[in-house]
Amino acid sequence: MKAISYRKSVAWGKALGSLLFVLVCLFLLYVAFFTDATLIHTFFCITSAIIGIPFFGGYLVVCLPRALKSNTQLLTYDQKSISDGKKTVAWVDIENISYSGPSIQKWLFPQFPQLIFHLKNLLFAHRLRHSVHHEAFERAD
Repeated sequence: MKAISYRKSVAWGKALGSLLFVLVCLFLLYVAFFTDATLIHTFFCITSAIIGIPFFGGYLVVCLPRALKSNTQLLTYDQKSISDGKKTVAWVDIENISYSGPSIQKWLFPQFPQLIFHLKNLLFAHRLRHSVHHEAFERAD
């Protein structure tokens, strides 16, 4: 079995960077409510915190558990099947594989990269959402 794994250093970097920005947003709220900031400074501090906390908090919520996790494997695959550790799907059951890159969703929540496996049997359609960056694999014939 071959495996696609993530680097813990990248997960720690993203988690700590996100934590830093969440703390900055909380500091902006402190400045807005507990200091003698002008009305315009208060407005910009509150607005920045309202935008920043969900955006960077979303990254923190996803990246911190990945950084703390001991197993770095996202997907394992061989000539016959692919697995995310919970569900195993045979290559013959996969009709198509597509990639959805990172983006920003509604309400500024981050959309993380994901590989989407379109199965022939739609009853068992399954999405594997993982932080797979620039890694793709093809069906081995």
